[in-house]
Amino acid sequence: MANNRIAYGLAKKFGIDTTGKSPGEVWELLKKHGITEENAEGEFKKQSEEKTEKLIDKYSDSPEEDKESSGIGAKKIRRVNKVIETLKTYEGKSEGTYDYHTGKQVNLTDGYMVTFHQNEADEQGHYKSHYGRYTDEEYDKLSNEFAAENSAEIYVGVFDNEPEISFKINNFSQAKKLAKIYNQKSTWNNQKQKEWKNPFYNHKKNPMRGD
Repeated sequence: MANNRIAYGLAKKFGIDTTGKSPGEVWELLKKHGITEENAEGEFKKQSEEKTEKLIDKYSDSPEEDKESSGIGAKKIRRVNKVIETLKTYEGKSEGTYDYHTGKQVNLTDGYMVTFHQNEADEQGHYKSHYGRYTDEEYDKLSNEFAAENSAEIYVGVFDNEPEISFKINNFSQAKKLAKIYNQKSTWNNQKQKEWKNPFYNHKKNPMRGD
């Protein structure tokens, strides 16, 4: 049976108002668009890939901009897949930041690090798991979209033996905005080797290990 989160995601794409509706009611509404529980995952994946491709095309050929305020650069976006599987290979490695594509540990001196990754919380808001909020497909989709939309370089951050996807953003205001949107505890300033703590961070919705 398809994941109910996919139903709500597809409903949003079709402009269906899901306010107060149960998963069963959402599935019934999707049937009017030819979406069933049997074909939903394939349709969701197809639409996600099409959206990512459009974003990649948009930014891959854009002229180089050095203004910090733009947040858009000339680097072509390299699509990634099987991201969670890749991240798990970093378990047990030394804490630090690694280049996603080469696997080499790096010492970055510019930009700001931020991520969309949020840990899974239990019903009381305590830490439950590291990857439990996402399916493999959802994590791949979010990784590619996040990189394309923000012209961000992709890295792996290892802290407390929990590897997660990490992105280098050129613009501090943009990094702070993303930290708020994705309920991150902080962003990291590579030049100053200092964190900016998000005053709006809700630890019960994205608990750290030990919370």
